[in-house]
Amino acid sequence: MKLYQFPLIKIAVWFILGISISHYLCISIVQTIVMLLGSIGIAFLGHYLSRKQLKNHLLFSIAITFTFVFTGIFISQIHKDDLQPNHFTHFNYQKDTNLKVHITERLKSSTKYHRYILTIQKMNQQTVSGKIVLNIKKSELQNNFYVGQVLLVHGNIHKHFKTTNPNQFDYGRYLENKNIYGQLFSTLQDIKPLPYPIRDFRFYTDQFRQRIQTNLEKRNFPEKELAVVNALILGQQQDIAPETLKSYQSTGVVHILSVSGLHVGILLYFLHFILNYLPKNRLGTYGKLLLTLVGLWSFACVAGLAPSVVRATVMFSCIAIGLHLKRVTNIYNTTVASLIIILVFEPAFLFDIGFQLSYLAVFSLISLEPILSAFYKPKHKITRFFWKLFTVSVAAQLGTLPLSLYYFHQFPSLFFIANLVVIPLLEFIIMPLGALVVVLGYFDIVPKIMTDGLAKSIQWMNLIINQLASWDTFVLTKIPFTIGLLVVAYLLLLLFFRWLHQPKFNTALYSLLTLLAFQLLWMQKQFTQNKEELIVFHAKKQTLIAQQKNKQLTIYSDSLIEKESFETRMIDDYAMDNFTEVHSKKALKNVLFQKQKRILILNNPKIYPNVSSLDILILSHSPKLNLERFLQRYHPKLVIADASNYKNYIAWSKKTCAKLKIPFHSTYEKGFYRLN
Repeated sequence: MKLYQFPLIKIAVWFILGISISHYLCISIVQTIVMLLGSIGIAFLGHYLSRKQLKNHLLFSIAITFTFVFTGIFISQIHKDDLQPNHFTHFNYQKDTNLKVHITERLKSSTKYHRYILTIQKMNQQTVSGKIVLNIKKSELQNNFYVGQVLLVHGNIHKHFKTTNPNQFDYGRYLENKNIYGQLFSTLQDIKPLPYPIRDFRFYTDQFRQRIQTNLEKRNFPEKELAVVNALILGQQQDIAPETLKSYQSTGVVHILSVSGLHVGILLYFLHFILNYLPKNRLGTYGKLLLTLVGLWSFACVAGLAPSVVRATVMFSCIAIGLHLKRVTNIYNTTVASLIIILVFEPAFLFDIGFQLSYLAVFSLISLEPILSAFYKPKHKITRFFWKLFTVSVAAQLGTLPLSLYYFHQFPSLFFIANLVVIPLLEFIIMPLGALVVVLGYFDIVPKIMTDGLAKSIQWMNLIINQLASWDTFVLTKIPFTIGLLVVAYLLLLLFFRWLHQPKFNTALYSLLTLLAFQLLWMQKQFTQNKEELIVFHAKKQTLIAQQKNKQLTIYSDSLIEKESFETRMIDDYAMDNFTEVHSKKALKNVLFQKQKRILILNNPKIYPNVSSLDILILSHSPKLNLERFLQRYHPKLVIADASNYKNYIAWSKKTCAKLKIPFHSTYEKGFYRLN
């Protein structure tokens, strides 16, 4: 099957290319409009020449391609909030300001803060727009704010913090992809809740969820199991315990905690089954379609309109319309149509990890799963069911594997066992029973036997997943995977899928050549990372240094590094990007050598070796000494102050170095320091 012959697939490719160009390149909206109108004009000219010559003109094909590319750029630009003239970033916002805001979403809490997404209504009595993240310490906020609540806030909006360590996840960039351009760290003393909320659909769906949760809590529904119900049925993952989430990730079934195609597909089947009893006349068939679409989108709104929910709901809405029209729906056209529709309204979804994984899984399923199913045709119904589960799991896992390795650097090798056990439990017990409990819970009439049955089912599911996750030998972690390997891996998968559909010699040859390119790229990464360098990390309240020599990574630290800490993740990210592993962890020395350069770590002026020469001085834990006299004596070529020092000490040290004309590097300002 030549997929690129489908017009919608061509349009999607060009449209996505335009969105990507807008994301990575700075093009003004005026330039975009001029280029878009120009390409449309050339397309009309090409169409005229095509009709005159009675064949497709090359000019028309090229122009229509650029038209959809520029359309993608234009759509992306008009959805960027910071391009709006009244956006708060166009005003002097980085000072104490008085804000009138309302809460649009409650985020998952961090270790220290409760977090909310706020939409700004006014700033210093001036009407502005834009979204920011509000952070409030958990110790201060006992009762959570609710979605739609209006707040008066006094505070200072901060720009997103830049990454300060190598290969660190850029959280600021992640928020900007969601049109969130600032953060606010506030206390309850600076917040005044107002009694009148913004009563939009988010407010009513949040009230719907809160009422269900309150009624179930009154009936002593277990807390951990209720968090899973909120994720499975209501699309809210904020309250899931970190250890529970980690177990689901380790077994490869974390996708069931995100409302997606599995959940929406079950709902469509359920609605189709119930509404099948309506009259078969014209009024009945249109009523069935309308009620089906209302049911699907009501569920999507309750689930918070997450990218995976929107994708699945749009796709299954297209399928429902196809069933109503009694037309054979091409699954590729339906999937691509849903993708285009979503990106027209929310082009930023393209850079959402869940959105990417969701569509890759769907395309892999519809391309590979039928071929896998054809290898074996079970006779018994139960065997067919589990064989179907196995082929679906393998196809989805294969399609998302490169992206999962790139983002998460791990592979759950027991994913097929977990899916074979969990999916039947979810499909036949937890989802149907959970839907009934949620509906009856809203009216507070749910029988105790149903809540007990649902809680016990979730406990069984968690127990199975925790047991599988405990076999950590089968969870491959810390797998290095770069953007280059990601691109080549998906090119290899595309060629492999094409060869499965049309086994030709040329396709097989190209697949083997791509596999060879993947291996060469992997080997090139292995050998080129065989280098020597020293990294001074930006680690708060401690000095942390990594020294790599011939693929051996040694970590020096002045305090104990906990296993699940930020520092451990930081070291792992650096090691994976350099295709190496931590060889040893040692206590911090006063003197280190890097390519014949002498480095002195000064944390206690009373205890340091009497060195005759010095290349680099690292200030640690704000050492009390006459820094100017010390610098005049040893004349270092560079002074580094890491995050173990007080900020006022760093400012004073910087002035001292400027006075003596010695280069100064603060990890607070410039991030980590790399010495090659």
